Amino acid sequence: MPDQEGSSFFLEQSKKLISDFYNFFLKNKEKLINIKHSIISTEIEPQIEELKQEIETIANLTLTKISEQLGTNKGGWYEDPDSKEKSYVKFYKNMEQGKIEYIANEIYKKIGINCPSSSVSMVNGELGIALKEVQNTSSVNLDELRNSEDVRSGFVADAYLANWDSVGLVYDNMIKDEKGNIHRIDNGGALIFRAQGGNKEYLADDIPELKTMLDPQYSAGRVFGDTINDEEIKKQAKILVTNLSEEEIESIVKKSGLSEETAERVLSGLKGRRNFLIDRFQLDSEHLSNSHFNMEIFEKLHSQRQELKDVKLNPRVGILSDKNHIENQQIDIIDNYEKNIYKINFKLTSENYTKLVEQFNNKGGLESSMITYNFNGNDENKTELCESWQTTLNDMIIKISKGEKHGDKIGVSEGLVQIEIPQTNDKIDVNTLYQKIEEVLKELLGIDKGLKLPDAEAEKKYKEARYRWHHKLDKDAEIDKRDESKLKRAEVFPGYYTIIEKDKYKEYEQKSKFAVYHRCANIQNVSKMLKTGGLISTAERYSRGMNISGMSSSEDLRTGGADSVFTRMITEDGSKRGNLYLENSTVYFIFQPNLLDRTDWYAYNSDRYGRTDPGTFLDRQSPEEVFKKQKEEGFDSSNEQMFRRGIAVKDIKAIVCRTGSKDAILKTLKEDGVQSINNIPIDQFVIEVEDAVDFIDVTNNKIPRSKEKKEN
Repeated sequence: MPDQEGSSFFLEQSKKLISDFYNFFLKNKEKLINIKHSIISTEIEPQIEELKQEIETIANLTLTKISEQLGTNKGGWYEDPDSKEKSYVKFYKNMEQGKIEYIANEIYKKIGINCPSSSVSMVNGELGIALKEVQNTSSVNLDELRNSEDVRSGFVADAYLANWDSVGLVYDNMIKDEKGNIHRIDNGGALIFRAQGGNKEYLADDIPELKTMLDPQYSAGRVFGDTINDEEIKKQAKILVTNLSEEEIESIVKKSGLSEETAERVLSGLKGRRNFLIDRFQLDSEHLSNSHFNMEIFEKLHSQRQELKDVKLNPRVGILSDKNHIENQQIDIIDNYEKNIYKINFKLTSENYTKLVEQFNNKGGLESSMITYNFNGNDENKTELCESWQTTLNDMIIKISKGEKHGDKIGVSEGLVQIEIPQTNDKIDVNTLYQKIEEVLKELLGIDKGLKLPDAEAEKKYKEARYRWHHKLDKDAEIDKRDESKLKRAEVFPGYYTIIEKDKYKEYEQKSKFAVYHRCANIQNVSKMLKTGGLISTAERYSRGMNISGMSSSEDLRTGGADSVFTRMITEDGSKRGNLYLENSTVYFIFQPNLLDRTDWYAYNSDRYGRTDPGTFLDRQSPEEVFKKQKEEGFDSSNEQMFRRGIAVKDIKAIVCRTGSKDAILKTLKEDGVQSINNIPIDQFVIEVEDAVDFIDVTNNKIPRSKEKKEN
């Protein structure tokens, strides 16, 4: 067989093999998921999850072609036969260029510039880039482009990406939607590629396009040439650097699937050009390097509005900040969109709060007020938390907790600061919000550069302090270097970060097998918990406008326990002397054992309402003491472990109930639209047991021993 014929045959068979593989995966997806959950241990779940994310980067789309190609590249319009959603798919001769277009689109979106949503996808067995349709569009002319804020605001981004052909030779690379917004729709000529596919230089130490794309001999220059001034360029540069961190650049390039050699070249250019903008315009790189304070904050808040609307929970994101003034180095932004305000919540560390209280007591003249929780955006439906000092700064209302109400200590309010910032319009200016929060931190609280990410030294000190607190070690106690290397900051609940001690749970398992669980007496609340992202502490629910109380919410607010989700633990050693009667129609959440890797939990051997007052807190148990106590004295069903803020759905291992209750639970879940949890069908996720000791078996992927004994 001639070489050319052999090559064609090989290519054809390769495409068929890839297509067959993806079709097999789709058809057998549920079976594969079920197999996975029956044989995969928790030890390799992180690797499986990483592999899953990599597979999903190149999605398989089964689409129907409805038009021929429109440009120089093979492709056309395709339609999803089920959703009827349309995408324009390009099959580049060199697919590296398609991946470059994906990168350009993702960066535009990070900066807030309109462009199509895109994905590197396997479409009917062939790899291409799929661009979602921008509906009801029309073409634009030169005058429209020159007068459009959408177009002008993307000049620095065009230059940064070396997207020479951003407007198109005859202004055909931009379109207008029905609302008049203009979108950049053909960005394959960015970075290292020319529009027609040729290679081009992409400098890492300069952005010559800041000049050349203003030259009227080019189409871009005729749009931007006399409409952009130096002040506007600097403003755009600041927005770009603020919204696009080096970590996000790395993430976008990794997701694109570029070859290692090309990815290295692109990363060098993108990072180098970002640094060029910082140096050229003398931007404050320390502040702008905060990768959490960017347009993505508002994208997350807006997406949560719809997701959480039915459960009436206000959206929230957490921002890492400061190094030693703010508890847990985190500030929360809550989107109370029904009242058109952002609530900024955080707690000062004990030392800094004590100093502030002393300062305010001596200062006098400050207005007294109440920090309240308003439910469902209704001023009439509210509960008072604590008394506070109140002041205003520009258009902001700032409240600082006094830590008590009517003379009684309110533990959950210790150190609490709340800032209310009006949402003036729907076009969010991330820099303005940043500056407002900074202003309060500096002018009122004396925290300079409070939104700066903790530096390496501050991060190290915080990790060590958290480790000592968690294990109840003296402040001068040496920490084993092997333990120190395992300390990582992680997002353990949507928008909430803490330090985890990776794989610490395995050491606890060596002491005694265990199960961590939470009792839910009201089956109707289970689906709400799942839809809100997991189990949420009382203070978290209330601060986000959800009026659902737990078994002792009022008392928990007073003791400080309302900051946490309460769990209980049973160990194999403890089960030998102790028993728990399981109630009918009661649901128990069983958690993944690696929940104990978190270092933000504390424990008591009996029900203490999660108290955080100094006297009681000294008697809390370290993890080591929890296991020791059960070994020596047996299981006490009133023991408690408090996990701050919340426990995520992903950390729920199973839902268990007493034999005979499963059908009622499944019926309730299905009526609420819950068909699966963590990709496991609910029929398999809900498990019937006889005794609390069965919780340990469920945690360890074993058949409940009481059930096995009964069957035998």
